[in-house]
Amino acid sequence: VAGLAGMPRQRSCGQGMLLRPLLEVARSDLLAYATGRNLLWIDDPSNLDQRYERNFLRNAILPQLYQRWPALGASVTRTARLCAEATEMLDELAALDLVPISTQWRNRLHVPPLLALGKPRQRNLLRYWLNGLYTVLGTALPNHRLLDATVDTLLPAAPDAGPLLGWGSQAQSSELRRYRDMLYVVRPLPEISRALQWQTDKPLQLPAPLGQLSLQPCAAPGLPLALVGNLEVRFRSGGEQVKAAGRPTRLLKKVLQDSGVPPWLRDKIPLLYVENKLVAVADLLITDAWQQNYGDDCCRIVWQRSDLDCGY
Repeated sequence: VAGLAGMPRQRSCGQGMLLRPLLEVARSDLLAYATGRNLLWIDDPSNLDQRYERNFLRNAILPQLYQRWPALGASVTRTARLCAEATEMLDELAALDLVPISTQWRNRLHVPPLLALGKPRQRNLLRYWLNGLYTVLGTALPNHRLLDATVDTLLPAAPDAGPLLGWGSQAQSSELRRYRDMLYVVRPLPEISRALQWQTDKPLQLPAPLGQLSLQPCAAPGLPLALVGNLEVRFRSGGEQVKAAGRPTRLLKKVLQDSGVPPWLRDKIPLLYVENKLVAVADLLITDAWQQNYGDDCCRIVWQRSDLDCGY
């Protein structure tokens, strides 16, 4: 119904509003007004190009329809107005449905209460939620087919199945992912293989869009400042082991899983090394051998990243 409602009389546009006060005035009335007052205007020549569907309808089809049904214009206007009202009510319903389903993160929804809704309300809520993220996603909204697939296959999937639905062009694409009891919308992350050298006196920019790393002084426990002048940043390749303070040695994969790091990010987590020895796992933990528990000459790792890009 949002499409059938046509152009709105007003909508937000940047920091202002785009208003169309003459939307329901007939073109013939506007032309008569402008001609009667000797107004000047410019005719867009592309309006006559019937390769465009809107021009074909306007110039070839609608005149015949108006000739057969003179009241067609009023009927179409009335129908569009009713569709606009229906769209407004659907948005109000979606806003109410979103309250118990939303999270503190704008790009995540709780799946169990979402599944409690009927499928039409699920689709309506998803459309409303994704439309609210349109400007930050920077990509087209998913079509009805993808919303159907989300409701029919992605939402009911097992929590550990890792389903994925993507859409958009390669440069501006987005993904819907299910992980545990959360639905995420994120941008795809690039493949990363090379190590990075980090002179820790300034922040390190990670490959886009993973954000940046920096160090921040802190009270113990933390990394000893004397050891962090030059760090190497690597990314998980598989089989790495880590020992956190007071914990047995474990596979890094298991540590990331228990920490709630979503699967698509686990190979993108920055791992900090000194002389081929693992010092820290991003801002999650400092390995037991490198954690200083006394004195004030300590620092902590700060990983600044976008939830929308990383989902974590």
